[in-house]
Amino acid sequence: MTRGGWRRALGTGAIAGGIIAAVVVLALVIGNIGSPEPASSAPERVLIVFESVDPEGVQVAWAALDVDLAAGMVREVDTSSSAPVAGTTYDTLRDAYPFGGGQAVAVAYSAVGSAPVLPSLVVRGPQWRSMLTRPTSATVTFDRSMSVFTGERLVDFPEGPNEVSGQDLPALLLASVSLDPAAARGVRAAVASVTADTLLADPGALARMAAAGTLGGDLAGRRFDEFATRFEAAAPRLAYAPAE
Repeated sequence: MTRGGWRRALGTGAIAGGIIAAVVVLALVIGNIGSPEPASSAPERVLIVFESVDPEGVQVAWAALDVDLAAGMVREVDTSSSAPVAGTTYDTLRDAYPFGGGQAVAVAYSAVGSAPVLPSLVVRGPQWRSMLTRPTSATVTFDRSMSVFTGERLVDFPEGPNEVSGQDLPALLLASVSLDPAAARGVRAAVASVTADTLLADPGALARMAAAGTLGGDLAGRRFDEFATRFEAAAPRLAYAPAE
């Protein structure tokens, strides 16, 4: 073949290749027209764990909420409920926390048959106390007077009904370990109810804590952002359900 023939052949091949490439690109574009948007990766249910110290100074899960957007519910999780903690002799949801944080609590929660293993968020002790500084309180009756050191100050609870401010709720939980089971359960229920009310009144608190780097758990990145957005939108319609 002459030099001119090679040039003509190469030119024809390049044109044909360009046409084929253009057709492929056009097909891809047309194929994407009208395609549905990618489904949200945000979970429908999330376990939110609230940590604080126990009487021995160990960080434990003093409260937890099962947020179920699909069902329109925020359920109290009684963290004193019996649940196996893998590899230990501990047997409550609360005591799972030191052995893996919110994820360990979610695994233990799943083991008692209440839910699949949910993604978790952890509200740290200081942030939990900060959340509860808005005007809120819970009335709890003690069978005897007691004093509890919160790590910052001494809080006195006299015998009988006590109107406890939100910022003292962690101390109230510490005091509850010395109460009879029924009274202790009443304390935990009051704390969980106030915590849920506070969070639902200010659902943007989760996103602010995440932005500040103070929110723990294994739900992060885009999945967290999508969940936080949906939670904020749904909060006014979510109903609270105490533990059975």
